[in-house]
Amino acid sequence: MGHRRDGRRGDDAAYPVFVRFGGASASSGETVVSRQALRLHVYAVLASIEAGCPGRVTDEYLDAVAAATSVDAVELCTAGLWARDGDGYDVVESEVMRMASEVHRQLEDLTAWCRRTGGHEPDTEYPGFCRKCAVRLEQPMS
Repeated sequence: MGHRRDGRRGDDAAYPVFVRFGGASASSGETVVSRQALRLHVYAVLASIEAGCPGRVTDEYLDAVAAATSVDAVELCTAGLWARDGDGYDVVESEVMRMASEVHRQLEDLTAWCRRTGGHEPDTEYPGFCRKCAVRLEQPMS
């Protein structure tokens, strides 16, 4: 196992990188999770907002993600960020849920305003998105 020019060992990718952050769910004031689990957490929260169910991460969503997610989901539960419920998980971190709910409310308000002002209009530079409210437009079936 040689060293690369940047001083890191060639097998560094085999070792997980952990992230430490403060949060209300951590008993000692800090939560430690792997970068991979944190990445899943962030993307799953964003997907839950887009799906209209802020903080609800379904097994269906996790099955659709290209990466292996079961270990990361268990890690997020162990860290106190997620809780298993039925066919998925609920995000239990209160600040994350407050932010997710607020973003969802703002997106709903913006979409309603867009409808009231004539509906969605494709953006000329990004035709898959509305130029007025930036919502993703449904792609026509081929």
